[in-house]
Amino acid sequence: MRSDAALVAQVRTVIAESLDLDEDQLPDEPSQDTVAGWSSLAHLVLVLNLEERFGVSFSMDEMVALTSARRILEVLSRRA
Repeated sequence: MRSDAALVAQVRTVIAESLDLDEDQLPDEPSQDTVAGWSSLAHLVLVLNLEERFGVSFSMDEMVALTSARRILEVLSRRA
């Protein structure tokens, strides 16, 4: 997986859907620090949705590290 525009768009869509937000409500750099609705429960939903969408299974360390769109893209890119 490359960190191209299509992948960025897919990750933003999964984040928005997981946090029950419209994509236009997400900041440019969505993260736990910049999105008020990104709670621990929402994080679990996000992880499950990412696994389903991209056909991967994250390790516990990876799950904990998925704290922003940028980090999600980094982890997914290593899976390529």
